Amino acid sequence: MVQPGVLRLDTRNVARLALTPPAVLLTPGAPLKVVWNGRALQAAPDANGRFVLAAPDAPKGPRLKTPALPGGVFDILSTPFVIVVGTTSKDPNARALLRSKADQLAGLWRGIYGGGQPRIVDDKALTAEQEKNLSLILLGGPDANAVAARLRRDLPLTVASDTITIDGRRFEAKEAYAVMLRPSPLAADRYVLTIAANGADGLLAWEPFSLITAMSDTIGQPFDWWIGDGRRPVQARGRAPDRGWIASGVFDQAWRRDDAWTFLGDAAARAGATPRARPKGAITLPPAVLERYVGRYALVGRPETTLAIRREGDALVVEPPGGMSSDKLLAESPSRFRFASDGSLGEATLDASGQVIEMRFGEGAGQSSWRPTPK
Repeated sequence: MVQPGVLRLDTRNVARLALTPPAVLLTPGAPLKVVWNGRALQAAPDANGRFVLAAPDAPKGPRLKTPALPGGVFDILSTPFVIVVGTTSKDPNARALLRSKADQLAGLWRGIYGGGQPRIVDDKALTAEQEKNLSLILLGGPDANAVAARLRRDLPLTVASDTITIDGRRFEAKEAYAVMLRPSPLAADRYVLTIAANGADGLLAWEPFSLITAMSDTIGQPFDWWIGDGRRPVQARGRAPDRGWIASGVFDQAWRRDDAWTFLGDAAARAGATPRARPKGAITLPPAVLERYVGRYALVGRPETTLAIRREGDALVVEPPGGMSSDKLLAESPSRFRFASDGSLGEATLDASGQVIEMRFGEGAGQSSWRPTPK
């Protein structure tokens, strides 16, 4: 306070604040004069005697980022949430995939965060109380999820057959998906996260694991949205995945998309990656070949983490660690497989007699290696 009723305020990275100066430093009946980073403004006290100030260049809008809602897709997992499964798509394959993705996400949550079962409801079964108190993870866009359709005006996301538009900017995106975080229009201090795709193949490319960070190398990603497809360029371990996406970004403080915080993927790296697609042309392996894979495998470098592969009829089923959801392996050859849920790769290294030396799951920096444990 340079004199009674006059405040000099010097800050960095502050858009808004509230002050309660002692009465002796104020001029009775006069507004508080503030020179904030060289700019003059005035403020009157509210009913509680506080002076609530906004910087002249502070962002303006109906919803703003706050300490309670700072953004970053992964922050939704720090709030109470419910997974809302879309049931309204006209494509039965898309409806089945949405259900499968919900089960995968729930399985990951149980496996990584101590076995608790997350809330899962169908879109038409979501209650008003849940809308008021929980963040919503909407599986399916307005064409596939009744809740997303109802909130269409509050979700600046448009999905067409060959493009996806985020808050006014259109991106070429075929067989692709979008992940977008917004503040909930239905509840204070809660989010809405939408996962939408232009078709079943686009939805297949979305990996529920991308929402779970505890076991990944990408903890702390700031992205509020991204658009991806089935391409998985090989990247150095520890790199964020944005180079492999079509585009990604961070909304500004008023939850608006800004070109300054919009990032395009690495076009050259993406062009050199084979798109992941729905598993096709699976073959049936002889029972003797299938039996070679049955057993328990330990993660290379972390032998205490194990998974199991069992036989189920003419197929192999992977039982991941920690109670995560099981998944079928569809054979492309005696040593090459695709996961039924998302088309991701599984490959085996065999010895001269055909016995398994090692199994590798995933691609690029996300690949993991597993070796058989003694029977």
